[in-house]
This record gives sequence, C-alpha cells and structure tokens, in this order.
Amino acid sequence: MDYEDLDVWNKAHKLTLKIYEMTEKFPSEEQYRLKHYRDRNLRPTPPKPKT
Repeated sequence: MDYEDLDVWNKAHKLTLKIYEMTEKFPSEEQYRLKHYRDRNLRPTPPKPKT
C-alpha cells in the first residue's frame, strides 16, 4: 500500500492545499508574515522508511 492511498494522507493533503489557497487571499502585509511560517510548517513530510 502506498502512503498516498491512506485516507489520513489525503485529508492532510487537501487541508494543506486549502490553507495555501486561503492565505493567498490575505493582504500582502499578512502574506509576508505568514508565508514563511506556512511554507516551513506545511511542507510535505516524507514517509518513514520501512525497517
């Protein structure tokens, strides 16, 4: 099973896309402050390698 088939991954991915969409509508002053935080915290986390 691939991680992209997991419901939790799909829900997290949809939430991430929604957050990106919402923050793009913010005023430029707010975007500047939030983009760094958003990009740092919403970047995809690679799956753990199987041991």
